[in-house]
Amino acid sequence: MKPFALIFVPAALAVGGLSLHTKYDKDTARRVEIELSLSTDTETKMERDGQPVEGRGGMGSMSSDTEYKEVIVDQYVDADGAKPAKVKRHFEELGGTRSMSFGEEERSSDIESPIEGLVVMLSGDDGDVTAEVVDGKKPEDDKAFEKQRLGLFIDLGLPSKDAEEGATWDLSKEQVIALLHLDTQRGLYPPPQREGGEGREGGEGGRPRGGRMGGGGGDLGLLVGADWKGKAKLTDADEEVGGVQCAVIELELTASGELPMPEMRAGGRRERMFAPEFEAALGNSYEIELEGKLVFDLAAKRPQSLTIEGKLSNTMDMEREGRDGGTMKIHTERSGKFKLAVKVSEEKAEKK
Repeated sequence: MKPFALIFVPAALAVGGLSLHTKYDKDTARRVEIELSLSTDTETKMERDGQPVEGRGGMGSMSSDTEYKEVIVDQYVDADGAKPAKVKRHFEELGGTRSMSFGEEERSSDIESPIEGLVVMLSGDDGDVTAEVVDGKKPEDDKAFEKQRLGLFIDLGLPSKDAEEGATWDLSKEQVIALLHLDTQRGLYPPPQREGGEGREGGEGGRPRGGRMGGGGGDLGLLVGADWKGKAKLTDADEEVGGVQCAVIELELTASGELPMPEMRAGGRRERMFAPEFEAALGNSYEIELEGKLVFDLAAKRPQSLTIEGKLSNTMDMEREGRDGGTMKIHTERSGKFKLAVKVSEEKAEKK
């Protein structure tokens, strides 16, 4: 008789591939820790009537660094195992820092959110979520809880059906933006108020504290407005990560194309002297390449972590004609690095 060996096969793999669906049980809780950063370098050159504009008027170089740190605790008040129906969400920590350098000038500020510290009861279905503040002051912004989901946002990187090792699936533009944790930015960090009380639309906001930030605030807006394409692949169905058996999914997220030209406004006296009678948008192209890894805890039946990082570039050309004649050409090149790290862990649920 030939000797034989017992081979351990994870239960999720025993029949028909691997089931990577997050389990949501009633009266359980999870902590989600998020760190997001974006650094950019921008070079702008200007010409007036074919001659380069020297000094500060020619814009020159600028760099910016933005970092967000968030801690969110979810308690599943009502759930059927497959999905939650009612979630008590505590925005324990929301905020970050932003810095900018322009030549020898440097400015920095803290990013604050009016949502920090609030406890909200979410109910309904993803896409039609109702939010009720149960602890803290209700925010005035009616978009504060826009795009909030009942489940973990990184669930959107998981396959919709059982998958075998090597399986691939596509991710939509909406899924990619959610995985990058950018769809909720507008609500959590409302844009600064303009004169007259209206907020500035865009992908990056927050209440700056310290030096007032000017320029370069649309970096996350580029990521939000990009035409994303995503590809996911189950590269390992049973790998030990952090001492537990996990499935590993690799992500490729890319975007390229043309963006609408930014709105130009007359500012100081120099700008008013050269107020545009005609503007020609010659191009606003971009390219983004990101790679990521999503780790799924097989025993706990939930994502363990998500990491995404990569680079972006943006080139913009604009030509403007002044009311009194003359032509100004503006050429801007921007490059940057994006990084996202998400950690999910079990949290002790509150007693009823």
